[in-house]
Amino acid sequence: CGLQKAGSHDQRQRIVGGVEAESCEYPWMAFITILNNICAGAILDTSHVLTAAHCLLDKDTKMQVRTQAVHVRVGSSSVSLAKVYAVVNISIHPLHDLDNHINDAAILTVAGNMTFSDCLGPICLPENEAEPRDADICVVAGWGTTIYGEKGFRPNLLKVELPIVDQDKCQDRYGQELVNERTFCAGDYYSGGKDSCQGDSGAPLMCRHRGRYSVYGIVSTGRNCAKPRLPGIYTRVTHPDISRFINDTVGRG
Repeated sequence: CGLQKAGSHDQRQRIVGGVEAESCEYPWMAFITILNNICAGAILDTSHVLTAAHCLLDKDTKMQVRTQAVHVRVGSSSVSLAKVYAVVNISIHPLHDLDNHINDAAILTVAGNMTFSDCLGPICLPENEAEPRDADICVVAGWGTTIYGEKGFRPNLLKVELPIVDQDKCQDRYGQELVNERTFCAGDYYSGGKDSCQGDSGAPLMCRHRGRYSVYGIVSTGRNCAKPRLPGIYTRVTHPDISRFINDTVGRG
């Protein structure tokens, strides 16, 4: 898991403020459509995709959408070239709270097994005590818009390297309801300019350690996009309640 195919991946280029990813650079990325909305996710194994819970709730009724309304595209950085899978099951974290984005995690089960290749493969789950700040580099990627409030999506995957923001600093900014032991913040705190945005919800914040990428965060919420002192907020995958939910759902528990 978490391995990129051999090739020159320029990790240091500085999806707001991002650059286009190469065609198979992040083979675990999934483009998810939910009715007229888009989100992203990360492939965990041949049948499960990790994403954000809020992606799968109807904005008006707050009810879970039907599985028939959800489709997953995988195997290419280009949406038009990706293979489409239907979804047969939606598992939302049982303690998810839509209002304060607590436990904003969900897992989709796709119909049929995905066939892994250079361009399609799973991301690793981090070790229990691992922290994103210990990694060599953390990146977020998605097909979302690059302008706050803009509709639609980008045809090709964008990526941006993001620093992890000091937890106390971020909690002071947003308050403990949003920033707590189940979440963390990432982005260029003082200058802004690099962030996840609309349509990137559910995307993995992935950190590379010893050559492998693991999913440490899930794009959850934030205010505006890429503004100074308003970094993005991510679900913390290593929190015991989140990691247990993931492992139980995919059958690793």
